[in-house]
Amino acid sequence: MNGRNALNLLLLAGLLTLLSFSQLPRVVHEIVGVLMLAAILAHLGYARGWLRGLTRGRWTVRRMLGAVLNALLALNAATILVTGVMASNFLFIELVPLELHRNLALHQLHTALGWSMPILVGLHIGLHGAALWHRFGILRGARRARLVCGGLALLTMLLGIYASVLNRVGDRLRMEHIFATEAAALPGMIFALLILAMIGMYAVLGAGFAALIGKK
Repeated sequence: MNGRNALNLLLLAGLLTLLSFSQLPRVVHEIVGVLMLAAILAHLGYARGWLRGLTRGRWTVRRMLGAVLNALLALNAATILVTGVMASNFLFIELVPLELHRNLALHQLHTALGWSMPILVGLHIGLHGAALWHRFGILRGARRARLVCGGLALLTMLLGIYASVLNRVGDRLRMEHIFATEAAALPGMIFALLILAMIGMYAVLGAGFAALIGKK
């Protein structure tokens, strides 16, 4: 495994840990958040060739969608970082005025943006990972391989929908104040697997959309 793939796995593990805040001590959530900043900066370092190439070449629909998605990811991550510092209860609590720290809307925004990350990350994986889907026979290959991969994709979609309902993702994205969800009562490993299924669901959707654009 090369460094870039290892870093991608670390980013995925970090996202799962951050979204499992109800399962872990709050200080762990904040420490992982700081570590994620370093990992994201390293990820951008690997992507510097792509960034330099933005001014070159032809802008296809797929390229434009990829660029917009990447920009949304970057903006989302930056806003989560800023609101996370403001809502900090441990690492940065001395740096933020008390009235700002207690602002409910700020906490709700931080939570809403956090739960939008599985959507954006999944779409990012699906749209930019077309080569992987081809390699594993998801979009082409033997009929049996396509059937197996199609079945796995359907199962991932169903689990992703189930995870979204249990976590009340729609309500969180609308910035509703939620004390607890059914998912929070699940064992930590199952909770993380359901979050992973959510990411997988949007990765499947992103891959299907990438294939549709490719055909056109």
